[in-house]
Amino acid sequence: MTGTYVYAIVAADHPLPSAARGVGAPPEGLRKVVAPGGLAAVVGPAPEDLRARPRDVAAHHEVLSELAEQGAALPLEFGLVVPDDAAVERHLAEHASAYTDALARTAGRTEMDVKAVLDVEAVLGDIIAADPQVLAQRELARSGGGYDAEVRLGELVAGAVARYEDEVAARIAGVLEPYATDVRQGPKAHGDAANLSFLVPTGGVDAFRAAVGGLQGDIGPGIELRCAGPLPTYSFVPEPAGG
Repeated sequence: MTGTYVYAIVAADHPLPSAARGVGAPPEGLRKVVAPGGLAAVVGPAPEDLRARPRDVAAHHEVLSELAEQGAALPLEFGLVVPDDAAVERHLAEHASAYTDALARTAGRTEMDVKAVLDVEAVLGDIIAADPQVLAQRELARSGGGYDAEVRLGELVAGAVARYEDEVAARIAGVLEPYATDVRQGPKAHGDAANLSFLVPTGGVDAFRAAVGGLQGDIGPGIELRCAGPLPTYSFVPEPAGG
């Protein structure tokens, strides 16, 4: 084994998982590295040949799930390995304030992710018809404006689609924010109009899902909403965890 594998950041008195096993074959045991100030990290030995094998990814998420069931836990992405326990303790000490605040914000809450998948072809005509600048440029391109006019038309259409996506994201956030205590915008995959993560009280998950279902009927044509969760609160871990 080489290095320390880090699963999550928790309060120093947070219990270790009793059923979940760590990554590795055979699975490695779990322990806590406790830092001054009341923080700890849940860690284990890092396998020498660590890869994103299904069994190890599943083990990582099982640890996170059980930690979340027992209290606030800041989940870290699969595969985080540091040189040793001392490095973990130093990092916790350096970023104690940020992690302590994040644990307080996420206590009793879970992450719900909402993606809006856009069928561009279904709405492109309406997007173009609503934008006078795009309409004018399209006429110019059709009337023999040449290559430059075609390029400019493409740029204007792309900009109009991007603004439509921003409007979709704003409408989703406007409807769902009352059900959450925080919201973050995540990276969009190809075809996504929006990718939003909401920090939702654990007792409010059903109401949140119902709100997403109601929004689907009102969001407009060409948009499919996909809701995932409850999830570990990955989107609400402070930046120092990645640094």
